[in-house]
Amino acid sequence: LVEPAEVEHALNSHPEVGSAVVVVTETDAGPEMHAFAVPVAGAVFTQRDLRRWLASRLPRFLWPAEIHIVDALPLGRTGKVDRARLAASAAERR
Repeated sequence: LVEPAEVEHALNSHPEVGSAVVVVTETDAGPEMHAFAVPVAGAVFTQRDLRRWLASRLPRFLWPAEIHIVDALPLGRTGKVDRARLAASAAERR
């Protein structure tokens, strides 16, 4: 069972993550979660650091397939995170 909100909550609780969003993409193998994390100013972390953080909070089956560290999350015209654009970006990176 894919629970992006639970993964988002865990990532957003990291003290050096300014914001994080999780999107689900469809693959031939089924749904796949991708996380996008924006560091707070001056923070530096790696995918490995965030995986360790998630490992201490979530069961393995809830870990995203990929964690992308980005400078900013894309916003739509309404000012909300453009999740469709993130999902398209995740699909391109596969």
